[in-house]
Amino acid sequence: MKKRLTQVIVSILLVETVLFGAPIQAGLAVSSSSDNNQADVAPIFFDVPYSYWAWEWIETLYRNGVTNGCSTNPPMYCPEDAVTRAQMAVFLERGVHGSDYQPPAVGSSTGFNDVSTGYWAAAWIKQLAADGITLGCGNNNYCPEELVTRAQMAIFLLRAKHGAGYTPPAVGGSTGFNDLSTDYWAAAWIKQLAAEAITSGCGSGNYCPDNNVTRAEMAVFLVRTFNLLDLEGRLFLDMNGSGLRDKATFNYDPERLADPRQPLQPDLAEVVDDYVSAHPDIKDGDLITIEEPGLSGYTVCAETDCAQTDPQGNFSLPIKSGTSGAWIQIADPNAGTPTLAMRYINIWNSAVTVPSYTQDVDTATMAKIAIITNCDADAEAQVCKQDADTLMVRDQYWNDTKIIPVGDGISIKLGADNNIGLMQGFLTLPFVSEYSISVSNYFDVDPTSCPSGSEPHSCPNIRDWQGNTKTYDQHTGIDFLASTGIPIIAAAPGEVLSVGYDDASGNYAIVKVNDSLVLQYNHMSEVNVTEGEIVERGTQIGLVGSTGNSSRPHLHFELRINDQPTDTFRYIVNLSLLPDPFAGSEVSYWTTDNFPQFSHINSANK
Repeated sequence: MKKRLTQVIVSILLVETVLFGAPIQAGLAVSSSSDNNQADVAPIFFDVPYSYWAWEWIETLYRNGVTNGCSTNPPMYCPEDAVTRAQMAVFLERGVHGSDYQPPAVGSSTGFNDVSTGYWAAAWIKQLAADGITLGCGNNNYCPEELVTRAQMAIFLLRAKHGAGYTPPAVGGSTGFNDLSTDYWAAAWIKQLAAEAITSGCGSGNYCPDNNVTRAEMAVFLVRTFNLLDLEGRLFLDMNGSGLRDKATFNYDPERLADPRQPLQPDLAEVVDDYVSAHPDIKDGDLITIEEPGLSGYTVCAETDCAQTDPQGNFSLPIKSGTSGAWIQIADPNAGTPTLAMRYINIWNSAVTVPSYTQDVDTATMAKIAIITNCDADAEAQVCKQDADTLMVRDQYWNDTKIIPVGDGISIKLGADNNIGLMQGFLTLPFVSEYSISVSNYFDVDPTSCPSGSEPHSCPNIRDWQGNTKTYDQHTGIDFLASTGIPIIAAAPGEVLSVGYDDASGNYAIVKVNDSLVLQYNHMSEVNVTEGEIVERGTQIGLVGSTGNSSRPHLHFELRINDQPTDTFRYIVNLSLLPDPFAGSEVSYWTTDNFPQFSHINSANK
């Protein structure tokens, strides 16, 4: 079922963002034909058109050198022909040893009474026996011209995959197939073949064990057994942080788009230019909705093979170790250009639903948000007024993603889907991959919530990620705990207004983002910027420390609008649409271009 997230964000750079996402479908599947430009390329085999059910499996087998078909002039595969035991020997040996494999010379004997040394597949059959994959068909014969059944194929495939000594688990109380009893001679082998996702049967819950295996079915069996599928995927610019390649919506802002401090990534710039050209009447503030662009010119490597992504961000690599959970390396062509370099890899994990909840709001505050409609009047509104002093937040659908810092040549392990989102946005944290960052003190400048002088304080509206009440009063920023020496990176581009030291802030830096907005970083052990310096998103501001009025190493991060301290979370998220167990937690880490996600910060795998 399609998952949807609609959320209102008030951020420094983007006024509104509307996100739409769909969960990645689990399981290994061949790539969609829509990206293969099939009309421009003839199929490899005359008798296997693109409309044939197994065309890509057969062509994958061909590309891996396991088969050249049944005829070369014209090239034919004979997909409906049954597979003989002699043909199967060649298929399996190439699958086990690789496309360039040639068996040893047959010598003076094949080891089987019915296979002469001059038989066309004699060496292959002898090697199949030497590898322990077959013992023949009985009475010291191999029966090379007999056809292979689906039951026999289960044993051949599993022995070829796991080795001569392999024995499948006991069959148990059920085989999983309607036409296969638990006492069938190959029941355990067939059940294990299904358990390893090499087969799903012949349809209608059956396996058809005594049916002969066709050459088309053989292609599917071999590709799945030996993981011969090419590794195909796409790199894309994950503008909304969903981890999925979906649509991104933002306001048209010519000044922002032309800001030299943060130039648009080239692929995004091209898509935006195309959109503006196609909409000549577009005005400042109009919404732009685009498909998140693919990233071209990136180098993607798997094992020893590398390829560059095409203009749509697609890549395709041969990989013999299998595509499920494969390790790949990504090299960013803009790694040396801070304003264009990608900073994070964002991989989708799962969909998350935040159930509907209500929140009490005092009358004065409710009067200020007249834009919020009554729940009875608008069934689609994400936030609505349930009554005079109660807001309702309806079910929200989020994407749980894994965020990994990206660097030149970083290795990552893929999941079930090979679409990989890269992000330019920065977390406002002193972030390196080896450390876990946590929020210790939250923003609270409301003296009515926590009366000064009262111990312990009572702050019902300030909670940690588990929903526990916090007790911080007159705190004008957010504190992030981290070890001394962790780099602090700039949350947004701007000019360094001042750097210095005072007894409260310790070593600090203040960055002017625009005429009304400034950011301040406190308690640093070392300041790495100078007054008047222009910083970009991701520029290292300094190192975490415990200078000034500080009891332990942390970053005090402060956001001020017109010199008024402002809650970072409430500034970026117009209304706190997360219930208390989530509000102010790691899931709400602020990014300047990417929406806060339920994201796990993972260490980079080198």
